[in-house]
Amino acid sequence: MTDTNAPAIDWTEPPPRGYVRDARGNLVHESNVRPRDRDTDAVIDRIHAFGEDLSAQIWRYRTHTMDDVYGLADRIVNDYGAALGGRRGNITLTSIDGCRRVTLAKADYVDVGPEIVAAQALLEECLAEWTKGASRQLQALLRQAFEPAADGRLSVTKLMALRRIRIEDPRWPRFQDAIADAMRPTGRAQYIRLHRRDTPAHRWVAIPLTIAAAERPRGAPDATDAEGMLRASVARQCRAARASGVCQGRVREIVAEACRVRPASEPATGE
Repeated sequence: MTDTNAPAIDWTEPPPRGYVRDARGNLVHESNVRPRDRDTDAVIDRIHAFGEDLSAQIWRYRTHTMDDVYGLADRIVNDYGAALGGRRGNITLTSIDGCRRVTLAKADYVDVGPEIVAAQALLEECLAEWTKGASRQLQALLRQAFEPAADGRLSVTKLMALRRIRIEDPRWPRFQDAIADAMRPTGRAQYIRLHRRDTPAHRWVAIPLTIAAAERPRGAPDATDAEGMLRASVARQCRAARASGVCQGRVREIVAEACRVRPASEPATGE
């Protein structure tokens, strides 16, 4: 039986020194925590710390990129004495040397409505009559479009592909109309795509902006080079701080404080 008079646990309050809090809110002394659990917690803390910093950095990058591109579009439009009435459509920028490209692309989020049930019923009705005349490959192609993915959702791309297939059957246009009616835009997403190439004669190569496809940057230190990794990380954060308006002197002070080292300008005191 739950004690309704028990005080609520403040999960934002860190536990007392020497204790950890378990999933039920109980305070457990560190000596009673298994070493492998402490090791697991340390790994999770480290991954989350880097991940949260990375997430914030990605958000800042996305915001600055869109502001820069749209700001450029505004300036170009103003050069012609016009006003930018809306920010629809895609925008692609290419460098003077033709080796770097930035694209802002928009796409709709689409959900599948209940009309898809009618479309599937029409399809099964047609397939039942086409068994002798239709190839197995065509039947498999048509049925695959209605197979849900691992998350239980139907593939909008596969369903829309069925609308491009021409079949001589009076029910087929109704099937295609049911698919079209089932497509319901629920929002818009904006994507930033970067491409590079060594020379204008080479093919464009995408610069991955997703974790799964990320590559080690050119000239970046190897993961086993601890000093190089630290140097690159500090330099990257310093550049971000300077871009946000923090003066160079303050950046140095912050780095010194983080490393627990007195800035050179601060006089040493006796221990």
